Amino acid sequence: MPLGGQCYEEGPFFPTTPRYVVQVGIAKQRDLLLKPDWAAIIGVITGLLMLLIASVVLTLLCQGFSWYQKGTTCPPFRRQQIKYNLDSYSSNIARLFSIKKCHPSLQNKDCVLKKGDVWEPEEQIDLESFNTNVFFEVLLRQSLAVTTKLGHFKEEVKTIYRKLTSEISSLKNLWIKTLSVPEEMEAYESTLAEAYLKAKQQAEEEIQQRKQLAAEYEESVNKQMHLLQHDLKCQEEHCVTFNSVLREALKVAEMLTNKVVWEGKQTTQPRPDYTSLLAQIDAASSKMSSIITKESHRLKAWGVLGEGMGAHLLNKDKTRIITKQELTDSNITSRAPDVVCVDPVTGLLTPYPHCTMLLASQCPGPVPPNHFLHPETGKVLHVAGNIGYDPIRSRLVCAVDSASGKRRKPEVPIFPYIPYPICPNTGLPVKTKLPVLCPDKMFAMGGLMLDPVTEIEVPVLGVTIHPHTGQKLTVGGTYLNPLTGMLTPLEIGGPMTDPEGGKIVPILGVGLDSNTGEVIPLGGLVGPSGNLMLLGDSFTEPLSGKIARVHGAHLRQDKVLPHSGGYQAVLEADWLVAQTHVVNALKHFKASISEDSCLVAERLAALKASVEDMKKSFTTRLYHATHCLQSLEKKQQIASSLKSNGGKLGRYKTTRLF
Repeated sequence: MPLGGQCYEEGPFFPTTPRYVVQVGIAKQRDLLLKPDWAAIIGVITGLLMLLIASVVLTLLCQGFSWYQKGTTCPPFRRQQIKYNLDSYSSNIARLFSIKKCHPSLQNKDCVLKKGDVWEPEEQIDLESFNTNVFFEVLLRQSLAVTTKLGHFKEEVKTIYRKLTSEISSLKNLWIKTLSVPEEMEAYESTLAEAYLKAKQQAEEEIQQRKQLAAEYEESVNKQMHLLQHDLKCQEEHCVTFNSVLREALKVAEMLTNKVVWEGKQTTQPRPDYTSLLAQIDAASSKMSSIITKESHRLKAWGVLGEGMGAHLLNKDKTRIITKQELTDSNITSRAPDVVCVDPVTGLLTPYPHCTMLLASQCPGPVPPNHFLHPETGKVLHVAGNIGYDPIRSRLVCAVDSASGKRRKPEVPIFPYIPYPICPNTGLPVKTKLPVLCPDKMFAMGGLMLDPVTEIEVPVLGVTIHPHTGQKLTVGGTYLNPLTGMLTPLEIGGPMTDPEGGKIVPILGVGLDSNTGEVIPLGGLVGPSGNLMLLGDSFTEPLSGKIARVHGAHLRQDKVLPHSGGYQAVLEADWLVAQTHVVNALKHFKASISEDSCLVAERLAALKASVEDMKKSFTTRLYHATHCLQSLEKKQQIASSLKSNGGKLGRYKTTRLF
């Protein structure tokens, strides 16, 4: 309040409302003036102008010096070139010739380059900075996009094809009714309709016949599949049992080796702390031997058991059996030249015609032709079905009762040997069109050859040797498939018509016709019970009377007979022999503990090496079994498909409606 002022009203406190403020004389000062800061304003404007000028100048410099282009790195070859002065390596009398090359469009003086004829500098490609990784990534993305697009197109085409087939099948019966023809063509159309109806009836009958034949074939294929699966199951059980015992034996052998090496001295008799370990090894070897014997009996591997099939040779007086040691030596050469000799064509040990053999009935009998002496068992067997051709050694080998296990490449199959056909009327070799053996094509599974008649690529099913020239010939060909009525390559397991019963049975082997020399499929074996015999079934071997497994069929005097030899029999014998070697190596290791401790580590290494050989043999056999299983599954699918729909019929020549 001004000096000497007096309140208009009495009171201790008045609120700051406009009424009391005006009464007291308090008011806002309204003439407040603020001056502009010219220094700040000029500084901001100047800074903006400088930034604008710098941006314009920088843009002009970039355009002038092409700074916007990507710079290239100096490649390694250019850096290496700088280290050397190439002028020092030039000739003293070198001369340079300058040649000016013009654009093809400028060779004519009147021609002027147009836009697009020459690349501008910014359009040129810098190959020095070319990145192959980026290039292939771009190609990969484009190829994946194209593949995806093609996949969509493929599915669309399949859908359209299914729709068309379903619609066409319903339109077949309405085709004749929808035909609009002139009146003068009615007679022709009636004949055409009759031909169509006849063809349709024949097609339906053929489809029904195919379904019936496919059902018969499917039944036999299912039985064959059951036999193979049962064999694989027994093989798995044998492997599990044998390998479990082998693992325990290897652990004990390693423990013994570590103890002997740690002691480092020779002992004449086992120490007390070795007794329990040696007893475990002895028990393991005995158990593994019994397991091998049991599996050999299941597989009818008589050669592994030391028995073998076939008939024994008798001496001249027919009073005793001639042993193997009397007939051959370790090098498989004849020790009895008056009894056996080497066939110059086949290289097999063959008995002389005057020799006598002991039959299964314990009665003596003459040795018929086409028989040979097994070098490992010393018994006589028939050549067909028991001899095979080894493409590795390029000679004939025994495909039954093989217990040597000396094949270098067991994965290469042994092909059945088929005796060359001899004409029964003339006694001379029959002329055939079989091609000469090509070793390069024999190393694949099944082998390949060209059918001499149709020139179709077919599997090799056997090998024969010409008796006069000694030339090796491959056996294979084509036949008329009874299910489809088409020319089909011959293969084991394929469908064929049983010549006796007329049923569809699997092919078990091939033979050569003694009159025409043609390759014919063999099958339709019937057991004593009247049931169809397939691969893996059992039969009685006639010369020895032993039970054997069917591994194929062969032709003997125009009669189809089973045989127990083949590539699978060789693989089974090699596998069992490899397991026997493991047991023998384990026994040798045990003997080294008590005889010479210095050989313990060496015998353990030999044991592990024999185990690796056994694994390789098992892998080869498993690969062959898998190949057979896949082939059977494919045939089973084909038979099931034919059984369900009867297959697809082609164009009929008797009508022009389809």
